Amino acid sequence: MNHHDPMTHARGTGKARCGRCHNRQTKIGSVARSALLAGPLVEPVSSQHMSDIRYNIGQLAKAAGVPTTTVRFYERQGVLSPVGRTISNYRWYDQHAVEQLRFIRLAHTGGFSLKDIAGLLEEHNGSAAQCRRVAAIIENRLKKVHAQIAELRTLEQLLKQKLQLCQGSKPRRCAVVDELETAAKNAPNMEPRQAKLKTMPI
Repeated sequence: MNHHDPMTHARGTGKARCGRCHNRQTKIGSVARSALLAGPLVEPVSSQHMSDIRYNIGQLAKAAGVPTTTVRFYERQGVLSPVGRTISNYRWYDQHAVEQLRFIRLAHTGGFSLKDIAGLLEEHNGSAAQCRRVAAIIENRLKKVHAQIAELRTLEQLLKQKLQLCQGSKPRRCAVVDELETAAKNAPNMEPRQAKLKTMPI
C-alpha cells in the first residue's frame, strides 16, 4: 500500500508549476525578441521625414486649410503645380507644396494679385532686391485701393440719394426703378469689348 506523502506531492506540484511558468516565460521572451527584431508594425508619423510625405489633392487642401477648388484654381492660374502624377494619373504633392499653398493664400488675402505672387515665388529668397520688389507691389496696390475707396464713397452718396427718394414720399411708382429704366433706355449701345463689366481687382 502506497502512503501519500504531502511534502513529496507539494514538491512535485511546485516543480510542475515552475516548469509551466518557465515555458510560458520562454514563449513570451521569444515573442518579445521577435518583435524587437522585426521593429514596429507602423512607423510613428513624428519619425517620418517630412520630405517623404506625399499628399493627394484632398489631403493637400486639408493640410493648407483651403478647399480643393482653391487648389485647382491656383493651378489653373499657374502659381501652383503638382510634384508629379501617379500611375493612375492622380496629382500628388509634397510638404513644400503645402507650404507654398499657404504662402499663396496668405499673400492673396493680404492684397497681392496672383501675378504679383507668381513673381514673388520666382525669386523667393528674402533678399534686399526682393524686398524692393515687394515694396513696389505694395505701393501699386495702395494706389488701386485708394481708387476703389473713392469709387465706394461715390457709390455711398448715390445710394443715400436713392434711399431718400424711396423714403421721402409714397408714390404709386418707385422713383428709383423709373430712373434706372430711363437710364437703361437712353444709354447708347456699346461695342462688345466695351460692354465687359468692370470688376474690382482681387
